[in-house]
Amino acid sequence: QGLNTYHYVPGRDPKAVQGIKGPVQVRVEEAGPLVASLVIESPAPGCRKLIRRLTLVDGLSYAAITNVVDKEPIRKPESVHFGFDLNVPAGLIRLDIPWAVIRPETDQLPGACKNYFTVGRWVDVSNQRLGLTCAVIDAPMLEVGAIRVDVPRPIGQPEAWVKHLEPTQRFFSYVMNNYWETNYKADQEGPTVFRYALRPHGPFDPADCARFGIERSQPLIAVPADPAQPTRGSMLTIEPTSVIVTMLRPSSNGRAFILRLFNASDKPAVARLQWAEPQPTAVSLCDQYHRPTKRLKGAVQLAPFEIVTLRAELAD
Repeated sequence: QGLNTYHYVPGRDPKAVQGIKGPVQVRVEEAGPLVASLVIESPAPGCRKLIRRLTLVDGLSYAAITNVVDKEPIRKPESVHFGFDLNVPAGLIRLDIPWAVIRPETDQLPGACKNYFTVGRWVDVSNQRLGLTCAVIDAPMLEVGAIRVDVPRPIGQPEAWVKHLEPTQRFFSYVMNNYWETNYKADQEGPTVFRYALRPHGPFDPADCARFGIERSQPLIAVPADPAQPTRGSMLTIEPTSVIVTMLRPSSNGRAFILRLFNASDKPAVARLQWAEPQPTAVSLCDQYHRPTKRLKGAVQLAPFEIVTLRAELAD
């Protein structure tokens, strides 16, 4: 139990899982006031060394976790997991998937895989009042409730696949295995970095989680600038913040911008676009070939989790 706990499975049986047993060293790396960080170093099964770093930055609403797994070259079956055991009374787990949010078990079709999940940018555990979002920056695979068999032996063993998931606030980030004997190297020797960001919040808001996940996986990059040059603002702003721009690029003929909007909320949204100069001469809905289909006058109506593609014509 705990947050960011290390779990190693030698072989394929999750009942054989091992944790950290050796000496653990904890030291203060940064003492603030702007940045505070702790570094936890230890031996770990299957590794030469495990380094876990916890960082807080004044003014930011999340805790950053960086795990460095210095892996030994092991070619027998094995897997590595990091556990997150939360205490959110009556909390529900929600997972980010492409263009949607799901609740394991509740939103799955019969026969769907429940042993492990692939997530986009975040996992959230929350009740009606509060919760916590975890951005899974480098590790998209997840197990809900427990570490489970990945590739059962013999192949086709039906009892190894989970039929039902009980309510839980525990999940495991599934970061490594060498169970699939196909056309790639059977060991993963050397240091590998896995990053996470934990952010507490009030009532669950899928759009807020989506923005947080994007911010952590696509952080702003500072570059040198000429202070003598005028400051340029954004070419486009959108309200409400639940509507996210997922693509903005020139059209194939260079005479328009192609813009894709995603309503990341579970509620309808009315998107209002504010263009900087020079403003487009016309904005239209467009088809999959980016050909205009319906000219827009005013705001854009979006259903929950809807995607629309727009074409903004430029002046000659």
